[in-house]
Amino acid sequence: MSNSVLAQIEDGFKQLSTSEQLWLIGRLVHHVHEATLKQFNDVDQELAFMASDPQIQNELRSIEQDFLTRSGDEEALERDEAVAYYQTLEKAE
Repeated sequence: MSNSVLAQIEDGFKQLSTSEQLWLIGRLVHHVHEATLKQFNDVDQELAFMASDPQIQNELRSIEQDFLTRSGDEEALERDEAVAYYQTLEKAE
C-alpha cells in the first residue's frame, strides 16, 4: 500500500469523532489479532504435519544418533587423555 493511500486513511481517521476512532481502533486490533492467530495456527499445523512425516522422523533419528555418537566420542577422548596423563605421571615417578 502506498504512502499516499495510508495518508488518506489517516486523514479520514482524524475526521472521526473520538468514540468512532476508539471503535475503529478496536476493530483494527481485532483484525490484526485474528490474522496473527491464523498465522500461528498455520505454523502449528505445518509443524504437526512435519512431525508426522516419516522422512523427517528418520532424519531426526539420524541427527540424534550422530549427536549421541559424537558425544560418546568426546567422552572417550577425554577419558583417553586422562589415562595418558596419569601414565605420564607414573613414568615420571
